[in-house]
Amino acid sequence: MKLDSSDIDNGRMMTYRCTREYGNCSPSMTWTEVPEGTVEFALRCICTTKTMDVKTHWLVYKIPITVTGIPAGLNPNYEVPVLGNCMQGLNDFGSAGYDGPSMPWSLDNMYIFTLYALREPLALGHGAMLENFMDAIEGKIIEQAELFGLFYVGQVGAEEYR
Repeated sequence: MKLDSSDIDNGRMMTYRCTREYGNCSPSMTWTEVPEGTVEFALRCICTTKTMDVKTHWLVYKIPITVTGIPAGLNPNYEVPVLGNCMQGLNDFGSAGYDGPSMPWSLDNMYIFTLYALREPLALGHGAMLENFMDAIEGKIIEQAELFGLFYVGQVGAEEYR
């Protein structure tokens, strides 16, 4: 399975609009090469730091097999009718939906987007937290794909990544 985004150059920079200070827009996601037997998808975005802290930035689950991507700027509601009534969990900042990088930015922070192809539907209600999400997908994963993004304002001008 392959995961792509027009807002993230894998292993490199995320666009500015995906940060809190520049719009907090959830990135677009598309996927291909779905494995046989997949009945639904789930997406997780976490940030890891040099000190091994992990923060949940986005959980989307119960994504129907007919969906092949998530548009940028997904509404931060628990339920997402535009994507076949899939659901969003709580991020570590206390709200449903996506919450992007925030100052102070650092190259030590890596934003990891993981798409899971699942063999069984998840028994999760809206507003799940990461621990519930991970428990629910355990034993149901057929395959997963990852995309990594960084965000740092340093010697690179802001215009290059908008």
